[in-house]
Order: sequence, then C-alpha cells, then structure tokens
Amino acid sequence: MSTPADLDVLERVLRESGVDQKAADASWSGYVVAVMEAAVTWLQARLPSLRGLRHLPETLGPAAVVAAIALVVIALVIAVRATLRARRRRDAPMHVSREPSLPPPPLRRGIAMAGAGRSSAAWRREISERRSRPCGGGSRGL
Repeated sequence: MSTPADLDVLERVLRESGVDQKAADASWSGYVVAVMEAAVTWLQARLPSLRGLRHLPETLGPAAVVAAIALVVIALVIAVRATLRARRRRDAPMHVSREPSLPPPPLRRGIAMAGAGRSSAAWRREISERRSRPCGGGSRGL
C-alpha cells in the first residue's frame, strides 16, 4: 500500500503544472440518474421491503435517457408531419368537378328579366321616375 501524499506538495505541483482544477459540469444523464437515485432512496425509506431498488438506477439510468430522447424525436416527427400536411392542404388547388360549370342563377329572376333588352336611355328614364316617386310614405327618393 502506498503512503498518502502530502496535501501541500500536491497543491504546489498542480499549481505549477497549470492543470485545470475545475470540476466537470454534470451531464444530463447524470442528472437523470441522480433523480432516479433520490426517488429510490425515498421509496426505500417508505417501503423497507424494496431493498433491491438501490441498484436499479445504475442499469436503467442510460435506458431512461435513451427513452426520453426517443420520445422527443417522435414528438418532433409528428409535429413536422402535421405542419407539412397542413401546408400541403393550404397550397393544394381547389377541388374541381368534372361536370361543366354552369353560370350562377340570378339572385331575383324579376330583376334579371326586367333589364333584358333595355337601352341606356330607357334605364335613365326608369331611374329618374323611381327617384321622383315617394319611397315608403316619405318624401325622399332613392
């Protein structure tokens, strides 16, 4: 067995050699494992018969991260497909029937038939007559 190193000597060697002494940032998978370990510890405190759960985070931690990544990827694929379908529907041409198109029917048949074959002078005369008549009992015209 080796003897323990002197702390002062070790600090001086690290300082002189320029070694980076910052701790590495925690990774996301480490965070998931820590949360799972805390959950197992909480469960074991509540249910003493679950002693075997202590080793569960070591085996399921990486699997949980992979499952979470897969769920995010699946959600993104579904969102992209829905967006593309909506865009295709918006940009698609209107449905065209194979039957020949017919002109729309007139709104009121009497108006459409009354104007057939009148000259512009006849229209002017009709308009001036209607403007001179009282409208609905009032003194105003059209």
